[in-house]
Amino acid sequence: MNDENAVDTCATAQRTRRFLDAVRAAGGDAPIRFAVNTHLHGDHTHGNALPPDSTVLIGHSATRADILSDTLLTDLPPVWEPVPEWGITEHSAPTVAWPTSLETAATRGGRGGR
Repeated sequence: MNDENAVDTCATAQRTRRFLDAVRAAGGDAPIRFAVNTHLHGDHTHGNALPPDSTVLIGHSATRADILSDTLLTDLPPVWEPVPEWGITEHSAPTVAWPTSLETAATRGGRGGR
């Protein structure tokens, strides 16, 4: 079985749907098994709510905590005018999180050449 993986999602529902459609088209409709968040910023994480429920969201534990406490989708500061058309109403945080850097995790696992 072939699976696809994604690195980050997008800021808005429209962009994320176009991104997911492109991943599916490139992968021959293979399911997106993992989506990895590189960091907290909404242009990388707001679209986490849109991949299929079978997609496992992965990120650093600090990224997970920050996504869960982020208020930008519902309570933007007044400097954000006009308000973006998110098309997304709530955050989805990684369900698989690690407390160290990937470099540290790889090195401890005997990989990474150090």
